[in-house]
Amino acid sequence: CYLAGGLLMLSIIYFFWFLPSMTDGHHGPKTAIKAKQSIAKAYINRMNRAQQAYRLEFGAFTTDINALGINILEQTNTYVYSIVSSVDPATQVTHLAIAKQPDLRSYIGEVAVTSGDKTVVILCESKQPSQAAPNMPDFVNDALVCAPDSRATK
Repeated sequence: CYLAGGLLMLSIIYFFWFLPSMTDGHHGPKTAIKAKQSIAKAYINRMNRAQQAYRLEFGAFTTDINALGINILEQTNTYVYSIVSSVDPATQVTHLAIAKQPDLRSYIGEVAVTSGDKTVVILCESKQPSQAAPNMPDFVNDALVCAPDSRATK
């Protein structure tokens, strides 16, 4: 009798204490959201690294995802991925992961060439869930800094 009562009490505690902390209201499990966002971050990080290698080989960045040779889809059920060229494709390139669902954050990655001809990279995520890309990072003193509407992430 004590065992059954104890199990019932543990079930009640689980239901009211732990279960709500694993979800974010009506949008579903937090873990599913984080998993989707982790994939987007991994894609942008891969694009950033591939662009560094591409520039070493060809002397400039590319706006063609397929040219990077890393098998990234330009669109999934959760994100649209793209490359945006700067005014000078030899010195700067931007990667976007724009959320297709309202409960996901969007991401922007950038690779820039410093005055010492080295590359620096950054990955920024929107501070709030957003279906729009964060603003472009600033390039100041050979360093990239996320715009005010986003924060640096890995």
